[in-house]
Order: sequence, then structure tokens, then C-alpha cells
Amino acid sequence: MKSTLFTFRTLAFSFLFAGALAQAATVTGTVTDKTTGTPAAGDTVVLVEPMSGMSEVGHATTDAQGHYTLNLPGSNPYLVRVTHQGAEYFADVPRGGGTDDVAVYDVAAKVQGISIDSDILEIEAQNGQLSVDERFFVHNTSSPAITQFSAKSFEIILPADAVLGDVAAQRPGGLPTNAKLVP
Repeated sequence: MKSTLFTFRTLAFSFLFAGALAQAATVTGTVTDKTTGTPAAGDTVVLVEPMSGMSEVGHATTDAQGHYTLNLPGSNPYLVRVTHQGAEYFADVPRGGGTDDVAVYDVAAKVQGISIDSDILEIEAQNGQLSVDERFFVHNTSSPAITQFSAKSFEIILPADAVLGDVAAQRPGGLPTNAKLVP
């Protein structure tokens, strides 16, 4: 009887331990400065959860080779946010962890080769309110590739009584990420 109880407890503990190991996942990657072709050492890497308002759930700093490792706290969709020279870059984290390399670029306040390819307005009237969605498609043909980033990288003008709704940015093929407008 005692050996059966011991065997049962050992098996139960083994299953619990194996389940805990199966839940532990990591994302690793390399951050590369594509302007210079070198590893981006010392950049801040943050694991964010888009479904919970972009809450930060993990932090790391790239080493001399641009490598980082983050533990995934669950199975939700996550993004990696890398801050390089003040600008933020996002990459989707593979489901269940894995490798997630991120390309970053040197930053300048004004870059030749930045243009707006399209400006699309979607206007809808509903319940006496006018809703205006505006989408900008920005194209960067700078060479070497550089990111335009400053306190006033991209300015918009709103009517005095306008109420700002959601603001998001999205790279081609990526998830939309919340953005902040500074008045």
C-alpha cells in the first residue's frame, strides 16, 4: 500500500513538473542596426502584451552581439519592443516562443526620402456624430536606411472640438500597435 501511494505521488509530481516545464517558453533574438550592419548592443528590449493595452511583461538589454532573451509568461500573443536611439521598433513573437530577430536603424530628426504615399479618409455619420478615420501610408527610401524620429516626427492638425479616438501604427505584415499623440 505504501509503495502504491509513493508511486502515485511520484507520478503526480512528475506530471505537474512536466506541465510546468511545458509552460515555460522563451523568445530569443538578435537586434541588428541595419544602417551600419552591426549588432545593436545596449538596446532596451521589452516584451509587451497587446491584448492588455500594451502592458510590459518582460525586460532585457541586448549584449555586445545584440542578443537578448525573454521569458514568456503565458500563451497570449506578444510583441517585442526594441528602443534604439530613442525610436521604438516592434516585432511579433512566435507563438510558443522561439527566435525573433529585430532590425533597427540609426535615427535622425529629418530624413531625405520620407514621403506619404497615400492619405485615406473614411468618414461615417452615426447618431448625430461624425467619425473620421484617417490612414497614412508612409514610405522611406532613404539610403542608407535611417529612421526619422524626433519630438515632431509626424504632425497632424485636428479641429478644436475634435475628440481623438484610437491611434495605432502598423508595419507591413505586422500587428497594429497603439501609438501616443503628444498635443
